[in-house]
Amino acid sequence: MVWYWLLYAYVTLIAFMGLNSSKLVTLQAKRFNLLMLSTVLVLFAGLKGLEVDNDAVNYSAWFDSIPDTGFSADSLKDPGFFLIGSFLQYAGLSITWLFVGYALIMVFFKMKLLLRTKEIALIGLFFYLYFCRFYFVHEMTQIRAGAGIALASLASVCFYRKENAKAALLFFAALSFHLSVILFAPFAVLVLFNYQFKSKGILILGLFLSFIGAPLVSNLMLVLKLDEFERLSPYLNQAYELSSISIFSSYLIVRLVLLIYILFAFWDRLDLFNRQLVYITTAGICAQVLLIHNDVFALRFSEVFSVFDVLFFLIPFSFLKKPMLTAYTLAFFLLGFVFFTSSLKIMGDYIVL
Repeated sequence: MVWYWLLYAYVTLIAFMGLNSSKLVTLQAKRFNLLMLSTVLVLFAGLKGLEVDNDAVNYSAWFDSIPDTGFSADSLKDPGFFLIGSFLQYAGLSITWLFVGYALIMVFFKMKLLLRTKEIALIGLFFYLYFCRFYFVHEMTQIRAGAGIALASLASVCFYRKENAKAALLFFAALSFHLSVILFAPFAVLVLFNYQFKSKGILILGLFLSFIGAPLVSNLMLVLKLDEFERLSPYLNQAYELSSISIFSSYLIVRLVLLIYILFAFWDRLDLFNRQLVYITTAGICAQVLLIHNDVFALRFSEVFSVFDVLFFLIPFSFLKKPMLTAYTLAFFLLGFVFFTSSLKIMGDYIVL
């Protein structure tokens, strides 16, 4: 596991250097550091061996079967994977290039989003917390979902900036990788109709209804027999092993506490983008609470909004003053450390393919 710890130390160092406001670390140096960090994250995920995570072997088998099966009904479920895999097979390239390509998509489009929304110091902090909480889940394991989420997240920012054609293209590309990103659609519609996301009362009501509605949703799933649907049964029947439900529950609690704090301390000072960000994060929290009786399904819903969840944790950095800012920064890095140690549980020893 030493390679994971070395990567953690490197990501942490870049985050701290981004926070450094002295002239010893220039703006150009910070940009170069982020470029190098992005490159390292892509290569680390792309060059992994098949034994490193739980999904790589399945992806490899699927990739190898493309020349024999060709375009079929199954390909329509995941056209993004089929198209990229077919191109690589035609070019005579190995599965390594598939992993590198997916990692590049995920890291590149996140960086594009961040450069449009955050200053350099906060980008380093974003990658620190994202790496600790989601990097092993998406960039190294659930790569189809990770690619779709990265594209859909950038699409949401483009909708916010009224770049509707680009946003629509990104969103449909995201759907080709993973259908779960359809959960972004309601927010895209609200933005298109110039909804201002001003009411915090709606958020509080949504949280209240999700807590009292959780038992009803659990019973409704049983009545509708959703576990008989092929695409849903692995989640509803708990076929996927959830390795660390404790950290999942902690993640939910931490976001709830921070949400309540932001609503009552900063809400009136947030701009439109950050209000939209809070709405998206709240929707993810409500979905988790409603599905809390099915840990795996709830976790999958929480991960769809992963990029915005991490951006959500950055909001206090724009408003807090010392000594509260110092305390929050320390808590931020400690939280990341806890997430990192938990995320390691889903990974095998790192080897190069």
